[in-house]
Amino acid sequence: MKQRHMIIIVLLISVLEARAIEVPESSNKQVIGFTPRLKKQAEIRDSFKKLSRVVNSLDSGAQLEIYRGIPRAKVSEVEDALGSRNAGHNRYIRRYGHVFYSQAVVAERNDAEKLLAIVKDPQSFRKFGGFKLCGGFHPNFALVWTKDEIAVEIHICLTCHEIKFFKSRLEIYCEMDDDAYQQFLQLGKDLKVETE
Repeated sequence: MKQRHMIIIVLLISVLEARAIEVPESSNKQVIGFTPRLKKQAEIRDSFKKLSRVVNSLDSGAQLEIYRGIPRAKVSEVEDALGSRNAGHNRYIRRYGHVFYSQAVVAERNDAEKLLAIVKDPQSFRKFGGFKLCGGFHPNFALVWTKDEIAVEIHICLTCHEIKFFKSRLEIYCEMDDDAYQQFLQLGKDLKVETE
């Protein structure tokens, strides 16, 4: 019965939301304060066509930083800390609408190359299949490749097996295949990321 109610709620929300459109890419610089706009399933599925353009822009010379996501149970507490600017607010950072711990881990070159190989593998991702009933996309971590002030950021949700790519104001949402998911799951374990 609960699942039926959740489906109805998700459908109502998607029907009531205003039509979201992609904000045109105005520069290659990172826009971490940008709030993602894609909300409707058709637009999300359509964004997959742009994946190769973003993935092909990545190269092994870029520096990779990894940000750990805030556990879902702590989000409201962290949002309060960010909003009130209390003493602990600098422990967190908002990146493309999601909150992460502000202290990034700079990946070792070997680890960065392994992660880049996963991301560049065309079999790693598939078109978005639809909204899940797991509570919504909540990234466990973000991978941020930066080279010459150009950044590509990837948010990974290990709960719903979804991934979001950002390059400036360009958004691409898709799902991970099982092999890529297992590799990202291992990364989460190595980083001691909670997987709700």
